[in-house]
Amino acid sequence: MPIEADLRRPELLVTIPTKPGEPVSVNHAYHRHRWTGKVYRTPEAQVWQEVVSWEVKRAWLDGEGPSLNTAISLTVDYYFRDNRRRDSHNFAKILTDAVASALGVDDRYIRYRDGAVAVDRDNPRVVLHIEEEALGEVGVDE
Repeated sequence: MPIEADLRRPELLVTIPTKPGEPVSVNHAYHRHRWTGKVYRTPEAQVWQEVVSWEVKRAWLDGEGPSLNTAISLTVDYYFRDNRRRDSHNFAKILTDAVASALGVDDRYIRYRDGAVAVDRDNPRVVLHIEEEALGEVGVDE
């Protein structure tokens, strides 16, 4: 009987403080230009995506994370400042784009999962758990 080993690299954990603002949802990330009708990303969404991307790059360079020749599993924990009702799926697009940009992978190889959604008034933050995943598990041909 062959011995199977888990050769995947360890999880990459990235914590992003959200003070003074909050993550930008897809509802507030895009606007349509008044005269041309073209859709553009808002400045707030651009800043949030850059912050997330740089934090992922920094964590990637500081430690070990998943290898880049596999699919990525992205689990996100949200800790908000208050208990207003939010749809955590609306934050997925900007986060997956930022992680894909930081790691230099196509975002179709990223599987997004919601983690915890909680209130932490003293330390609002977003925690990204980035792990390897077999390509077949995300429905992409190898």
